[in-house]
Amino acid sequence: MKKRLLVLILAAAMLLSFVPMSTMTAAEEPYTFSLYYNYDWWTIHPWAEDEISKYWQEKFNIVIDQRKPDADAAAKLNLMVSSGDLPDVRVCRPGAPAGQQPHV
Repeated sequence: MKKRLLVLILAAAMLLSFVPMSTMTAAEEPYTFSLYYNYDWWTIHPWAEDEISKYWQEKFNIVIDQRKPDADAAAKLNLMVSSGDLPDVRVCRPGAPAGQQPHV
C-alpha cells in the first residue's frame, strides 16, 4: 500500500512539474488530470477526503479524476483507445494483460 501511495505521489509530482507555478493561483479553476487504474478489483478512495489529498488540492490547486473499469478491463481499455478518450495517467503492470492483478 505504501508503494502504491508513493507511486501516486511521484506521478502527480511529475505531472505538476509541467504546470508553471505562475499559472496556479487560488482564483483559477483547479488543474484536473485523470488517473485510470487498469484493474476492475482496484478500490478507489475519493479525492480530497484524506489529509494528503486535501493538502495537495489546497497547496497545488489540483484535482485527480480517478477511474477504473466496472468489469472487463481489456474491453474498457480498447474502447478508450478507439474513442480517443485516454486518461492522463494509466496505472498498470508492464507487460500484463489488462485487468490482471500485479505481483506486489
